Order: sequence, then C-alpha cells, then structure tokens
Amino acid sequence: MGKKLPNVYVNTNAKNVNGNNKSVYYSFLDNKKNRVNSKYNSIDIRKKINEIFNKSDYNYKVKVIITYPNGEEREEIVVSKNYDYLLNINGERILIDNIIDIN
Repeated sequence: MGKKLPNVYVNTNAKNVNGNNKSVYYSFLDNKKNRVNSKYNSIDIRKKINEIFNKSDYNYKVKVIITYPNGEEREEIVVSKNYDYLLNINGERILIDNIIDIN
C-alpha cells in the first residue's frame, strides 16, 4: 500500500495542440475545392450514370440536369451512353470527364 507510483511525463514543448486536431478533423473542408478534378468524383459520376440507365422506368431517353466544371447547369435528354461519353437526343456527345454532377 505504501508503494509510490511513477511520475507521469509532461511534454513542455506542446504548442497549439488544439489547432493540430482541428486541422486534421476539418481537413475535408479543404478537399472540397479539389473534388472537381478528383479521380473518385469520376467514379461516382459513372456510378450515377449507370444507376440512371439501369432504372426500370428507362425506356428510350432520360431527362437529366448536368453540371459542368464552369458551374453551368443544362437540362439534357440523354439517349445512350458509352464508356467515354453520353449521347443526347440531338446527337451531341457529352464527355463524362467534363461532368461534375448529374441528376
């Protein structure tokens, strides 16, 4: 009972520890700016496109809203898809790599 416990080491050089944790925890905010050119974003877009074309109510054409990298949103009627592009009803090709979001 009379044993003395060892002392606990206290680091005297710890400066701005809270700032370090906050920058790690909120690091996703910095990555939002880089999401446009991200490889994972391209995979998500392709997944969304596949879900659109695999719906049971897809017959011939799908009306979608496409968001482009310059912030422009256009409503397109998409007829078919290829690995690299979508084909709209006017026969124009829309490159999948140029799409930020599709709904």
